[in-house]
Amino acid sequence: MLGFKVSPTTETNIKSLLVMTGFLTIVGALGSLAAGTSGVLFGIGLTVATSATVLWLSREIALWLFKAKEVKPGEKPEGFDLVAMVDNLRQLEKVNLSTMPKVCVMESKTKNAFATGRNQNHTAIAITTGLLKEAKAYAKGDMVKANRWIEAILLHELGHIVNRDITTKTAASILIGSIRVLSESLYQQKKRERTAHKKSKKDEPSFISKTGEYLLYHWIVPYTGTLLGLCLSRTREFAADDMAATCGRATDLAEAFELLRKPGKNGLHDHDHAHDHDNHMEAFSSMMCASLHPEIDQKLADRAKKSDVGMIESFSLGVNNLFSTHPPLEARIARMREQAKDKHVVNDTPRTILTIH
Repeated sequence: MLGFKVSPTTETNIKSLLVMTGFLTIVGALGSLAAGTSGVLFGIGLTVATSATVLWLSREIALWLFKAKEVKPGEKPEGFDLVAMVDNLRQLEKVNLSTMPKVCVMESKTKNAFATGRNQNHTAIAITTGLLKEAKAYAKGDMVKANRWIEAILLHELGHIVNRDITTKTAASILIGSIRVLSESLYQQKKRERTAHKKSKKDEPSFISKTGEYLLYHWIVPYTGTLLGLCLSRTREFAADDMAATCGRATDLAEAFELLRKPGKNGLHDHDHAHDHDNHMEAFSSMMCASLHPEIDQKLADRAKKSDVGMIESFSLGVNNLFSTHPPLEARIARMREQAKDKHVVNDTPRTILTIH
């Protein structure tokens, strides 16, 4: 990054800092312009209050939306002792999470997982039955291998908890909301000032001028904030991946990601929606461990590399990438493979925590 050699984790944190700086710069600039606008403080206060409430109840809301069921100690959904796995992983030196997260499973053919919670002492990790089944299917009965893949995914989710990404994303949502409120308030203020000072039709701005102003305050500025939020989301996914790499599980996570991007065995496909709550996954896809449509994302990424891509198509593919919530799995796999070669990344001896027969 910028010609300097830094660790992957440091790079992702620097990128996150730059994104948050961009947020604060936009909010500050708009705030200074909109000073004195009625309703601005109320709008921002409402945004903060709503986001804070959602953050405080994030674990309960998420588990309720996804109909996730808590796994009790001794229970082994699809043969995986998830509670024991998480309990052992959280005690690794590089994780060192003092409070045990609530462990849950979601009945779904979708292969995915997520973590949520207002702070490190109030969290939950949920994983789909589809991912558990596929891990066993692709391992062909080798439960040592299947367990290592699931452990790597759990380390990614523990990375989100340790890095306080839920709080970071909530702060980003507050800033995104504030940008929209300030931008739209500033537009209304300019309209009122123009009306108050207009003396004749000659003072009326042209149609092009009014359209440009509307697009600027209602679309360009707010969506710039949205794009910054999506960029932050993608960057934090890399940071969570680094947790697995730091614990010496980079290769396991790379293999787990390869599992996520493969078509499902036994009739399980990423695009199938066997349960209604899979629609909630679409709405809250940014919470997931990986994109819900890895095959489509990969096709678009592969297409972008072709030499025959025209200017318009290239622009369209670039926009699609900007609005994605996750980095392409291919990039994440390559990143983990690269870190697996770096001797400095392996700090904990890779091991299988539990072997289920």
